[in-house]
Amino acid sequence: MAFLKEELFKDIMTETVGERYELAYPYGGRFENVISVDEISRCRIVFTVRNGKMILTGENLSIRSYCGTDVTVKGKITVVERK
Repeated sequence: MAFLKEELFKDIMTETVGERYELAYPYGGRFENVISVDEISRCRIVFTVRNGKMILTGENLSIRSYCGTDVTVKGKITVVERK
């Protein structure tokens, strides 16, 4: 699976932050351990995660997939804040 990820993101700057999420600028990101989606708009998405809330801010945000506890977000994520 790591090979597929490397191939898909070979021309995209990626950033892995802790063990909870990974961002692929400017295309979106993948988030783990999401319990629920509390708020969603084109500029803000709020998740409940195991240790509180995760707030995403950006442009043209949308949820691309939600499978189990993993969520893939499409759009330009500019800020990820944990509360």
